[in-house]
This record gives sequence, structure tokens and C-alpha cells, in this order.
Amino acid sequence: MSLAPDPSDANATAAGSDLHASGPTLPAPLSTPDDASEASLAPPDQLESLELLERFKPLVVLLYALLVTAAIVGNVLLVGAIARVKRMRTVTNFLIGNLAASDALMCALCVPTSLAYVYDPRGWVLGRGACLASLYLQPVTVHVSSFTLVAIALDRYSALVHPLRPRMSPRRCGLLAAALWLLGAALAAPALANTRYVRLPADGGEAEVALCEELWGARRERERVAHAAALVLLAYALPLAVAVAAYARLGVKLRARVVPGSVTRAQAERDRRRRRKTQGLLVAVVAAFALCWLPLHAFNLARDVDLSLVAPRYFGAVQLACHWVAMSSACANPLIYAWLHGAFRAELRRLFCCCRRGAAKAKAQSSTASLAL
Repeated sequence: MSLAPDPSDANATAAGSDLHASGPTLPAPLSTPDDASEASLAPPDQLESLELLERFKPLVVLLYALLVTAAIVGNVLLVGAIARVKRMRTVTNFLIGNLAASDALMCALCVPTSLAYVYDPRGWVLGRGACLASLYLQPVTVHVSSFTLVAIALDRYSALVHPLRPRMSPRRCGLLAAALWLLGAALAAPALANTRYVRLPADGGEAEVALCEELWGARRERERVAHAAALVLLAYALPLAVAVAAYARLGVKLRARVVPGSVTRAQAERDRRRRRKTQGLLVAVVAAFALCWLPLHAFNLARDVDLSLVAPRYFGAVQLACHWVAMSSACANPLIYAWLHGAFRAELRRLFCCCRRGAAKAKAQSSTASLAL
């Protein structure tokens, strides 16, 4: 994944390298197959692909910097609003907070290191421990986000179908969140087991290159493809299918249901509108996740089926673009909440007003001190 000298030299091949990752990490533009039967990019095409990435380096770095900043700030504000505003402390919002925490963690710890790895000619410079942590945390956080969306959908379905049943207690919410993280960690365990940190010795005056990749080896190619397909099914397609089915059924029930405790037709209609608005917000969250991750999953599928489906010259650029779109899902939730959730908008306005008043007060104190001098 580095713009370093081609890592497919004898040392990498002897180590059994196969730079095809099965998870959602940022894959390397270069492929280092173990035998001639495995599809790979020809060296001239590799060079063209790398030159294209290098040409657009300032734009790529800017786009990733904006994405990481927006995702971290937005998700931290969302978690803070849920913690501060009493009427936002619901089961659904607690799970949304768990989703925001996983997105913020991914953008803070995984995305910057992946981008640095792409453009640093020395490859991975952060050492073996950071290599293992980064390539493990990214699939864990993605799986947690996917499973949290399912938990939210099922919770909303239960709340509408069984409105008189007690909601989850804070303790049970915490246990559910912990279970989601454990499930995500377990599903990402094969990626950790196959992550390798390889240092390639200097050759002919070139600097030493360090690789940090998910390496399965050519002899285990079928196993890798099966694992990749299982991940798409278990951590993307199946969770989305469950969430879509739950919200579709909710939509049918919302049109026909009279909310218990609604004593008048007008009150029942207000309750129905409020529930529809909440459902619309959550459906938007699911749709954003599905659309953002679709290009990367489609790219990985095309790569596994036939590497030549993507023009070799644009292989690295398409790879990077799909990864950026997938990572942008981390920015979606704060934007959707700011658009559709009144309490979150009110908390943002309050926060910004406080910041402006604080800045004005500090400026006034500074001016007073200057006059006193």
C-alpha cells in the first residue's frame, strides 16, 4: 500500500506475500502474487497507477483531512449532546452514541495511518504493534457500526409492536453495546491472525521498506475469498436486510396503528408524525451506511472475480476513491442528526452560542487589559 519501490521482489515473494485484504482496510495498489497463475498488475501498469496517485496527492490528502476532521468533530459533538441533553438519553440514542463512538475511533486511529502508509516511501513506519492494532481496529469498528444499526432497527420495531413492554435499562444497554463490540472483535479475528509486518531490506541504495498487510498467501487464496465473501454477507448484506425488513414493517404498522394513550384523533396523528420522523431519521442512517460502503464492497468483489475488470492504470485511484467514500459514512450520522433531530440542532446552537460568547468575553477582557497598560 506504499508508494515505495515495488514490494514484489524476491524477499516479499519468499515470505508468501499476497496483498489482497479481505476486510475494509485500505488495500495496497500493488499486488504481490506468489505464483504466475494469480492475477496481478504488470509492472508498467503498476507504475502508471502509482504515478496517478502521486499526481493527485495534494487533493487526496486534503479530502481525507476534511473527512477525518468532520467525522471526529461531528461524532464527538453527537456523543456529547446525547450525554448532556436529558431528553436525548433514550435507548435509540444510546445506540446511536455507540455508532458515533465507533466511527470516531475509526477515523482517529485507522484512516490517518492508512493514508500515511499509502504515500510514505518507507511504507509502514509506526512499527509492528501499531500495524496490528490499526488493521484490526478498522474492521472491528466497521462491524460494530453494522451490528449497531441492526440493534437500533430491532429496538424500534419492539418499541412500536410492544409499546407497553418496558424498554431496556441503562445497564442492559451497556451490556448490549459490549456484546456488539465483542461480536465485531470476533468477526475481525481472522484479519488479525493474517496481518503481517514485513521489513524489506534496502536494495541498491534504496531505503528499507516496511509492509503492513493482510497476507493470506497464494495457497490459501480460496480461503481468503471465502472469508471476504462471508464478511460481506455477515457484516453488510445480512444486517442491512434485517434493518430494511424491520423498518419496512414499521412503516406498514405506523400507517395503521393508533398509539396507546392517544385520547384524541389529533393527538394520535401528532404521535404518528413524531414516530414517522424518528423512523425517517433512522432509515436515513441505514441508507447512508449502505450507500457509502457499497462501492468498496463492489470493488473488492470485482477484484476477487477478475482483476482485469478495473483498468490497471486506474486501479489504485479507484481503490482509494472507494475507500474514501466508505470512510465518509462516519460523517453521515452527525449530518443526518443535525438535519432531522431538533434536540441535537438545539444543543449545537447552544454550544456555538456559548463559544461565541466566550470568545467575545475573552476579547473584551484582552482589550480592557491593553487599556490598563
